[in-house]
Amino acid sequence: MLQGSPIHSARDLIGRKVGVNTPGAYEQYLLTAYLEKAGLSKDEIQKVVFVAAPPVNLAQLLKQKQLDAIARALSFDPDVLLMDEPFAALDAQTRETLQDELLRIWQRTGTTIVFITHSIDEAIYLGQRVLVMAAAPGRITHALDVHLKRDDLSEDLRSTPEFVRLRHDIWQLTHQRRATSRLEVAHAA
Repeated sequence: MLQGSPIHSARDLIGRKVGVNTPGAYEQYLLTAYLEKAGLSKDEIQKVVFVAAPPVNLAQLLKQKQLDAIARALSFDPDVLLMDEPFAALDAQTRETLQDELLRIWQRTGTTIVFITHSIDEAIYLGQRVLVMAAAPGRITHALDVHLKRDDLSEDLRSTPEFVRLRHDIWQLTHQRRATSRLEVAHAA
């Protein structure tokens, strides 16, 4: 909700950002520009900006766009697929749905996926191994193996004792590193 009224579509959301309810030519141009930045195709933009009938679900469009991108990358049958924060801009529910889809794809294809994320939960949920990096200079400081059973994705993996323990361990590592780097800066001054 924004300003007390529901947002039903990208048109509503971006229209409010631009400050219009019924877009004219200039506002349509701005709406189109925002949606192009989000990576939507011309057909998808047409549905969002110019069609007044049923609202377009932006989350569904972005989800489909991500799945299409993964499918295109896999069509080359790569040995390794590099994914640099592909779900960062998505809402929590869509992100979790795509995480499940990515796990299913990985189970079917067996393709090695290097997944870069700032989310501890996402790293544990998707990974078999989590590498913790230092910010400056960029280097791997710790490697933790993840031994979660992913046979049934309908189960809540995030609430298992192993998941919670790993999350805590990684959180501790990242916060210890921050405290250490602050001390190093303080000593250097």
